[in-house]
Amino acid sequence: MSQPLGKRKVIAMIDQDVAYSPEELAGFKTVFDEAIASLSPLMLTTGNRLRIAQNVLAYAATGERD
Repeated sequence: MSQPLGKRKVIAMIDQDVAYSPEELAGFKTVFDEAIASLSPLMLTTGNRLRIAQNVLAYAATGERD
């Protein structure tokens, strides 16, 4: 479900019943930051950042931690 918020969209992930520890969240942030750092400046768009974050969370939901 998406709702407009100015030029941005808020994406609700209410279908997932998961909880992560602070350590896991820190690991997800590290993965996200490393993925963002690997992009060229032209690829650093809000859309690409969102897709990377969604992928990190999708893999996390399957139990992936590496």
